[in-house]
Amino acid sequence: MAEIYTVFNTEEDVVTDINQTVSSGLWSGGIGTLQTMHTSSTQSGSSGKYYYDVYKTDPSSDSEAEIQFSMAF
Repeated sequence: MAEIYTVFNTEEDVVTDINQTVSSGLWSGGIGTLQTMHTSSTQSGSSGKYYYDVYKTDPSSDSEAEIQFSMAF
């Protein structure tokens, strides 16, 4: 049976004495807040019936719009 939680082996899994803070935004371009959301009106076919791709910018006017997340229903 698959394990949901595994205890770290501190001898093999944990690196100590190396501190590095890594912080960046979740959304494309490294931003931390998604102010607006857009979907694509051209999304169709069998996949269009079950989920939407959500963009930061309008994909109909921004040819470089990137999918930020997908929403299934």
